[in-house]
Amino acid sequence: MNRTTGFLWFTDVAPAPLVAVGATVSFSLLLVAVLTIGLPIWSLLIFVAAIVYGFMVLHQPIIGVYVVVAVFFVPHQFSTGISLLQSVGAGTATILLVWFLYHRRKIVFGSFMIPLLLLGPLILVSLWYTHDATTTLMYFRRWVFNMMFVLLLVNLITRFDLFKKVLWAIMIMASINAVVAMVDYSTSTMYNYRSKGLMENPNGFGHLAALAFPLALYQYLYRKGWMRWLGLLMCAVLAGGIVASVSRGALTSLIIVLGVVAIVERRRLIPIVVVLGLMFSSIPLLPNYFVDRVGNLALDVKNSIMVGNKHGLTSRGNLNTAGLRIWAAHPILGVGIGNFGFYYNQREFIGGMTAGQAVVAHNVYLQALSEMGTVGGLLLFWLLLNSALSLRRARRATAGSDERKIYFGGIEMMTLSILVSTASSGSLMGNNLWMFLGLTMIAGRVAVAEAEA
Repeated sequence: MNRTTGFLWFTDVAPAPLVAVGATVSFSLLLVAVLTIGLPIWSLLIFVAAIVYGFMVLHQPIIGVYVVVAVFFVPHQFSTGISLLQSVGAGTATILLVWFLYHRRKIVFGSFMIPLLLLGPLILVSLWYTHDATTTLMYFRRWVFNMMFVLLLVNLITRFDLFKKVLWAIMIMASINAVVAMVDYSTSTMYNYRSKGLMENPNGFGHLAALAFPLALYQYLYRKGWMRWLGLLMCAVLAGGIVASVSRGALTSLIIVLGVVAIVERRRLIPIVVVLGLMFSSIPLLPNYFVDRVGNLALDVKNSIMVGNKHGLTSRGNLNTAGLRIWAAHPILGVGIGNFGFYYNQREFIGGMTAGQAVVAHNVYLQALSEMGTVGGLLLFWLLLNSALSLRRARRATAGSDERKIYFGGIEMMTLSILVSTASSGSLMGNNLWMFLGLTMIAGRVAVAEAEA
């Protein structure tokens, strides 16, 4: 078999009547199956779209990565408990596995994937002592899907041009979410309304907007011509999305990133001053509820990091206190992933704020310590260390190149935003955390390969 003709070589050499008959028969069988199951006739479009998408991915595998990245920003959940992202991601990974086998391509496992791989067995071990095995298995399923996505990144994003396109997909999808959120927020009649864009909750959307902001900011700082002003426009849109989400954690992340960028990129002082000036001038236009909620942001942050038997703690402060108490009582392997809510409500752990068993730690670091113990905390530290080392390699490889700094500088500040935002929101198995950290881990490889080329 000649693999140089492509995976779908048979459509080129087969007679046209045979191809037409095969397509007709396939469509007829699909129609019969849909009617037999009892699905509406329009559901045929879904199957047809899936088939077309499969052919496109087999022809251009990188399309699969772009689609999965885009779906990250539309985490629709089906009644079966499987999300749109998980179904599209698993389907894409299966198609690409066929593609790899057909072309006899090796599946690469980077050394930075070791801590990610170890998280899976650690989750399975927790089944021996978990209070809620169903939730623990749900997290294991999310781990499997996240591993599939990281494998896609590692094996397909091997060039700088592909890396740039993925980052642009993130910026575009985050901006679309922000536009939807601002329209949604402006049409609401509720005073304490918080928009979630296309995401599942306002905090998740706000943090994603904050993560994409540095990528757009570096487009403005280093680009020339109309691309520069497009970057500034996306910065404004993403900042508007953070306002519509009314997320204090996202705002904290944005403020810290802007401060660090002002120090690191001192040579671009005038563009930075323009951004800060636009933000300060828009303060009188901010909605009243946003001002009320974030007006005491500094005090909230202070009362969220205080631990122990303190008075005046915020809800995050109570969760942080409980998380440390749970870790102190179960220091080695924790209480099992997904079990924070059950232990939080126990008398010896409760942080002063009652809540249902569905409450989560709202802090990835404390979630790792309380639910997976010191072992899980060390794995998370290992993962973050790998990302930091990868970014260091990228910085060295791209020194003196403004074109590359546009993207790798943005990735550095995006990572800072992740480190800040995950202290107040997110999950250890959160899709956004794995996507953005996956990008940071391959950044070093892409930068070094591009420099050598």
